[in-house]
Formats: sequence, C-alpha cells, structure tokens
Amino acid sequence: MKKHLPLIALLVPLLLGGCNVSETSNDKGEVSQENTSGSSSNHSSGSSNTDTGSHSGSGSSDPTSGTDTTTSGGGDGGSSDLGVKTIAQIKALCLEHVTDGDLNEVGLGYSNEFTVTLKAVAVDHFSLEKKKAPYGLLPFEKTIFADETGYIAVSGDYVFDKAKSYTDKRKSKFTLTGKLSRYFGIPELYVSGEEYTLDGTNTNAYNAFPISKETLSVTNLYTKFTNMPYNMAGHGYEDVYTVNNLKVVEKSDSNQFMVTDGYKMMKVICYDNLQEKSIYNMVGMITTQNWQPALRCLSYSLVTDPSVASSFPTDYQTSTDITVTNFKKIYASQDDTTTRMDSFINTFPKVYKATVYINYYLASGNYHLTCSDTYRETTDKNIIQSQITAHNQYGMIEFEDPDYTQKTIEQFEAYCPKYIVDAINKNVTVDIYFMPWQCLYSSKKPIWKVFVLNELLPNVIE
Repeated sequence: MKKHLPLIALLVPLLLGGCNVSETSNDKGEVSQENTSGSSSNHSSGSSNTDTGSHSGSGSSDPTSGTDTTTSGGGDGGSSDLGVKTIAQIKALCLEHVTDGDLNEVGLGYSNEFTVTLKAVAVDHFSLEKKKAPYGLLPFEKTIFADETGYIAVSGDYVFDKAKSYTDKRKSKFTLTGKLSRYFGIPELYVSGEEYTLDGTNTNAYNAFPISKETLSVTNLYTKFTNMPYNMAGHGYEDVYTVNNLKVVEKSDSNQFMVTDGYKMMKVICYDNLQEKSIYNMVGMITTQNWQPALRCLSYSLVTDPSVASSFPTDYQTSTDITVTNFKKIYASQDDTTTRMDSFINTFPKVYKATVYINYYLASGNYHLTCSDTYRETTDKNIIQSQITAHNQYGMIEFEDPDYTQKTIEQFEAYCPKYIVDAINKNVTVDIYFMPWQCLYSSKKPIWKVFVLNELLPNVIE
C-alpha cells in the first residue's frame, strides 16, 4: 500500500497467511494469546545459501514410527534402484507401482519396492500441518521441485528444512533419492532421511509457465479450490495453473498480495516484490490452509500492454452488504471433519461492505485498528490490551494491512486514509469495503483479519 502522506508497502477426490499470533497454532488454526505485527503465510523465504555438501541417510524421519501405526504395502525387503528419472517419469511410476493396496483410507501410501533419483530445482515449500493418523503415514512437510517435464512434491522433513532456504529464488538444483509415494492419491517422492545433494545454482529462476496445467479465470480457479483434496483440518494442494491479467490491488507483508482479475478477489503468495496496481500473468500452485485458499506464485510476467490497464474490469468492486456480527459467523469447522467447506472457501473471492465504528487494541507495543458494529469509547484507562478480548468480548474484526498497525495513534495519520483516521475512537460510522483475509480461532471463536480495499474509500490521499 502506498503511504498516503509523503513524510513517512477429503478425502482423496475433491497451502500465510494472517492472524499473526506469537505462539504456534495447532492444525485447526487455534490460538490462545496475543498477536504480533507481521503476517503468517505458512512458509519462510529464508536466504540463498551456497552449501553444496552431500548428505546420505544420517537419521530417519520415517513417519510410521510414533503415533501412527499404519503401514504401507509394496515390498518386504530391499528396494530396487530405478536410477535417475524425470518428474514426469516419476509420477507415472508412482501411479503404476503405488497401488490401492499401498494406500490407506485417505489415499496416502508408498512402495518399498523401488527407489528413484530426481534431479530438479526447489521452487516452493509449505506444510500441510497434519501429523496424526491417518495423515501421519507420510511427512506433512512438502517441498516442491520442478524440471522441464513438470513439478512434484517431495515429502520429508530433512529435505524441507534444507530446501526452504532456497525456494524463494527458484534457482537451486538438488539431487534426491526416495521412494515412490502418493498423498491423497497425488504422485509424490518420499525422502525419509537426508538422501539429497545440493548441486548448485542456475543463472535464471525456473520458469513455471510451460508446466501449467491450463489457463483459468479466478472464478474458475475457485471451482478448483472447492474440489481439491485437503485433509480433515483443511490443508491441501492440487495442481499448477496460469491466471492472466491479475492486478495487485494491495500488498500485505510476508509475501502476501491481494489480487483480482477484475471479477473476483484472490490471495497470492509470492516470494518476489510484486508492485501494487501493476498487472501480471501468473502461474502457481493452488493450496488451502485451514480451508483458506491461495495461489502460490511460481513464475510471473509483467503485462505492459496499456490497453489491458485502460480496459481492466471493475466487477470485483461490487460488494455484499454485511454487519461485522454476521461476518463473524462465517468460519470453518474446528473439529476434524471430512465435510467439504465449499461455502467457507467461496467467501474469499467476494468484497464485503460494512458500516462500522473504528477502534483499536494495544498489544506487543503496537496499536491495531479494528472495526465493530457498536461504539466503544477507548481511554487510557480502559484500552483493550488483548487481541482475543477485542475479537471475542467486543465483537471486533481487525485490518490486515500493515499500515493499520502502528507504534502510536498519531502514526495512523501519516500512513492511513484520512477517511479512516477521522473515525478512530469517534462515535461516528464509516463504510468500509473489505476482502476476507485470514481466520484463526480462540475458544472456537473466529479471529478474523480482513483486507480493506482502500481504492473504494473516499478521500484517500495518494
């Protein structure tokens, strides 16, 4: 977001963002204490290291030990080495050799019959955050690798811990050896230990456009979100798609962007610094975290044709009227469930309009702007000093944009729209337009952050 004053950016069939909490949340997204500034996007970009050391089998991350006692089929002894294969070949081998007999009731399994070696570039990583049976059969840490024939997820915590420092550049080449596996039936490679080598760095970042399955609108992409596989806590991933002419409406922190194709809104996670108001063609993998959808951008190109910008659709600005109270009734299950959460997923492409009072709470040395249906006069003596109290006791939701979190109340005047600033802690209402951003929970009540569309507010100072 520009500064507004110059003095101060299923089962088998059918991946932060966020509510920024100082402690870790469980796989249902439950939180219990204060929030901190920043945003959780379920990945870390890390730094580009230059380690080229080789590792082999020093320890095991076999997830079948411990709490999950499910075992896979396919072999009872040593594995046959199939040698180096492309990703397309490995996927075909997974479908051939990891059979129904190897899979548990949710489509997870691996074969002990063969090992295979992959040479590819690490392009992304995320966690599916579900380690209990029946999901403990394979590691929930996923590292996405790609070559000229496609992409594949590698299950394994050793690989994940190493490769997550390299995926932001999409240039680092690895050699990995593992077992053929499937997750929700999707072909994967299971690397149970440290059987990998960091081989070096490409000159250019990996180009994911050639491996895109198809080109879709945001509307059609949400159809994919509502049909994709995810576990009983709503964490999952599917395929790689292209979406053309995506305008970056606003930027959060932690590599998260609010974008639109002119018709619907969508969250994009991208390691690079996309520019607000610019238009891009993007290719990325679709994921859900706690049933909350996002496109994880793997490659993009800037759209420079001026006619695209001049004729960009504005349908996305059409809003649905709602009260804060009713918006807080929108949330997903807090219990493990196989029930599809399609209606919850389909709240995210919409823009909502609410008539609200603007307030704040103070936590971790920062003032966080909130809104609610009712006026509450805040003084130095009664200031709310808990995110959970603000949300659960006073019926508030809060704004995601980092400009709406400041060290002093006076700083809001320098960073936020005057329309909002003039209403802070005043007995006046304002209309805001927002996109659902991220929902975590405390005591099974939603801790909602929303992203305000500043371009729809009156008197916004650029």
